[in-house]
Amino acid sequence: MPQGPHLMDDLEALRRVLDGFAKPIFGLWAFLAFFLSFIAVMVNHQQLLFDEPLRLPAIDLPIDRPFYGVFLLGPVMFALVQFLLMGQLRLPAHRAARDNETILSAQIPVDATRERQPDWLLRAAAGITLALVPIGIILAIQLKFLPYHDPFATWTHRVVLVAELVIAFALFPRVFDAGSFFSSKKVIWRAARATIWVPSGVVSVLLAFPGEWHLDRLKNLRGNGDSQFCETILKVNDHLELPSLYTNVKTPSFQGRDLSCGEFKRLELQEANFNNANLRGANLENAKLTNARLNNAKLGGANLNHATLTDAYLIEANLEGANLENTDLTKAHLLKANLGGAKLKDAELKDADLSEAKLEGTNLSDAKLGGQVLAEKNLKGFPFFLAVLSDADLHGVVLPAADLRAANFNHANIEKAQLQAAWLFEAKLKRAQLQGAKLVGANLFRADLEEAAVQGAKLQGANLSLANLKNARLENANLSGADLSGANLSGANLSGANLSGADLSGADLSGADLSGADLDSADLNRANLQRAIFSRSKLEHAWIDHAQLSGAKDADCSKAYVRSPQIDAKEKSKWQQCENRKFRETEYPELHADFLRDLVCKATADQGDLAHGIVENWISDAPARGDFSSRLAGGILACVQDEDLSDETKNRLRKHAPTPLPVSKLR
Repeated sequence: MPQGPHLMDDLEALRRVLDGFAKPIFGLWAFLAFFLSFIAVMVNHQQLLFDEPLRLPAIDLPIDRPFYGVFLLGPVMFALVQFLLMGQLRLPAHRAARDNETILSAQIPVDATRERQPDWLLRAAAGITLALVPIGIILAIQLKFLPYHDPFATWTHRVVLVAELVIAFALFPRVFDAGSFFSSKKVIWRAARATIWVPSGVVSVLLAFPGEWHLDRLKNLRGNGDSQFCETILKVNDHLELPSLYTNVKTPSFQGRDLSCGEFKRLELQEANFNNANLRGANLENAKLTNARLNNAKLGGANLNHATLTDAYLIEANLEGANLENTDLTKAHLLKANLGGAKLKDAELKDADLSEAKLEGTNLSDAKLGGQVLAEKNLKGFPFFLAVLSDADLHGVVLPAADLRAANFNHANIEKAQLQAAWLFEAKLKRAQLQGAKLVGANLFRADLEEAAVQGAKLQGANLSLANLKNARLENANLSGADLSGANLSGANLSGANLSGADLSGADLSGADLSGADLDSADLNRANLQRAIFSRSKLEHAWIDHAQLSGAKDADCSKAYVRSPQIDAKEKSKWQQCENRKFRETEYPELHADFLRDLVCKATADQGDLAHGIVENWISDAPARGDFSSRLAGGILACVQDEDLSDETKNRLRKHAPTPLPVSKLR
């Protein structure tokens, strides 16, 4: 091995070779380190949202396109250049270190301790610069870009961080012989490696944004798997925050972007394109999104309170559980949108298109849905299951066959609504305004219509069994063929109402006003008619069996079927003549079946819905009702065209109809 001056010459030559190899690569590495550090510090959330161009200081160099590519490829290039730099440094540095040891051990009058100290400082400086700083830069880049919510970029940053950890704790010691230099302090070296390697990797994984596949698993392991979607583990820079932002961009596009859990209060983005964007859990309170396009957007759980979405497109958007209270959705396009469980209290939905939208469990209390909102839309089968529409304006709404089970319409305005064959099972309609509403064949089983205004409504063939109509106003309402068995009609005003052919068996009509009502062929078996007013009412062929009639006033029962009336002894004379009338028990079912048949056959409008209601209410599989059901089914099939009947109604009629069918004879 060379000694003395020759050795120093060799080292100088080696230094020149080292400089020749490393300087250009180190210069590129230093530039990338500076650039990545700059964007990690200077880039803000507005630039992340709009992909705005980056500009380097001093040289004013714009990085116009692609913004996303800078964050994706920049760290990758940085790690590759660093790896190449380490490769260039490895052999010369290793030889220099070996020869340096030779010099230090040579017979040169130099204090070895004093010479090793600057060497140790150089190695420490190199370790910080080439090993630890890059780790910090990559973590900073990952943290800065995290609210962009791009899984590929974020996982790329995690992979690059692993590469930097390998360079720092596997390649760097080989290049600078750090392991052997610290051989006397191996415990310190290993401790330093453990305190940086493991925490850096853990932090990189825990730096996650809402929706990442591993985040839910980690939350489950921590025992908070039922936490809200937007809740992360470290809760650091995991979503965009841009309050009170206004942009001059005419039509900014966020199509397909993941903006979940973002804070966008008072954001002004008229005509923005959010098609297929993920805005789940985002806060858009008071945002201005007029004419915005949000087709197929995910807005589940988003806060749109007081937002402006006038004429916005939300076709097939998912708004499940979203807060749309006081939101302006005038003329909004919500075709096939999912509004299940959404809060639309006090929302403005004038002229909004809700065709085929899903509204199960939606709160529409005080919502303004009147006028032309749905009046020109055919929303057959429209689901309002458990919807809250108390105090809502549904004047003239068209919802045939809609699913309104258990919906809350208390105090709502439903005047002149078209709800034929609608499902209002156990619906809440207390004090609702239903004047002139069309409810032919509707199912209102156990519905609460206490004190409701139902004047002039069309309820032919409707099912109101066990419904609460206490003190309801039903003047001139058409309830012919309706099922009111067991209903509470106490104190109701039924003056001028058409109850012909209706089933009022077991109904409570105590104190009801039946003045001028048509009860032709009605079934009043075991009904409570105490204190009821029958002035000018028509009771021809009415079935009054074991009914409570104490205090009933002005009833003309001369043509009714009366048996065993429950009355006080002093009032019995009023009903004596009717009870003594020859009674044929088989006569009423035949007349009643023919009456209901004629009711359907003579209908000039909504014949199919009426037939459906009559079939549901009156045709039974019970053996005791076999002849009645057969007579009624055959009569309806003989006079109604097949195309006017639903498949379900036709199948049920054919099941009970006699063969061959009778010729229809309208009385």
